[in-house]
Amino acid sequence: MSRSDVIQPRLEYKQIAPEGYEALSRLEVYTRRCGLEPSLLDVVEVRASQINGCAYCLDLHTWVLNTRMGGRACNRRNEPRPRWS
Repeated sequence: MSRSDVIQPRLEYKQIAPEGYEALSRLEVYTRRCGLEPSLLDVVEVRASQINGCAYCLDLHTWVLNTRMGGRACNRRNEPRPRWS
């Protein structure tokens, strides 16, 4: 799956809510520097996207995780992803 296969966002969050976007960006930097394994953080982002029901975020974070893991981590985009309860 290439980066261009990921669904495009419907809203430009950076323009709509710049302060919120900046806060999330700082949180991302902090979590990436906290010492946890990057692939674990990617799994957390995939799970949060599943809980939130955001198809865009799920596709984005699945693509990132799959790329980091060399294509071994997740199903292809056209296959159903596991649903956790």
